[in-house]
Amino acid sequence: MVIQSILQVDLYENFGDAYPLNKTHRDQCGLILHVGGGSGKMELAGKTYALHDGVFTFLREGEKYRITLDNDYIKCYVLNFRASDMEDFIVQENCDDLVDTFAEAHRLWMRRREDEYFRYDCMSAAYRMLAEVRRRVDRAAPPMRKKERLAPAIEFLHDNYTDGGVRIAELAERLGMSERYLSRLFDEVYGMPPKRYLTELRIKYAKELLGDDISIGDAALKAGFCDASHFTRIFREVCGVSPGEYRRAQNKTE
Repeated sequence: MVIQSILQVDLYENFGDAYPLNKTHRDQCGLILHVGGGSGKMELAGKTYALHDGVFTFLREGEKYRITLDNDYIKCYVLNFRASDMEDFIVQENCDDLVDTFAEAHRLWMRRREDEYFRYDCMSAAYRMLAEVRRRVDRAAPPMRKKERLAPAIEFLHDNYTDGGVRIAELAERLGMSERYLSRLFDEVYGMPPKRYLTELRIKYAKELLGDDISIGDAALKAGFCDASHFTRIFREVCGVSPGEYRRAQNKTE
């Protein structure tokens, strides 16, 4: 994720007059850290999360959610920003240690120096918090949970690998995560990026096609490659031989 600009850093406090809060479309990305003793619940992406001191939240621009309070009180640090290549939302417990970093960003914002450098300082604080919380999320996620998160991607690739129009960036967008984060999950679970996984599926099917009476060009198109030359180059990179050499070797063994 690339932070483009910091819009606001605030220490927000409300005594219940704005809640329940039903947000149908968040106007910007936001980092939120709950402090001050208030508690409540947030409904987000079909799940309900407890909100209390130490809960850190990253919400994407366009996010839809609902917040209710237990005792008509909420206090939290909020840092709003614009970003591109947005990653998945985060709700992480036990982040009380990030209060000082958030307070630093708030002080910088409130001081509003004559130059614009204070925005870069706030951006630096935002990156530091995001990096630390993302590490905690990744460390806490067992391999099986990561594999479950990739299940829709695996299903999509197995259903559509013969379609030459499949794009990994579009797949990541369908899953609500950045292409970089999707690639990192694939590397951790399957030992290869998603593009390589897609290529392996196509090569496996192409090998089956090469066993039939079909031209190499037709095999390339049926397996999802754009043309015969592209197919031949990728096939040689993966298998160490050309499609024609592979076919002749297979015919000899039959």
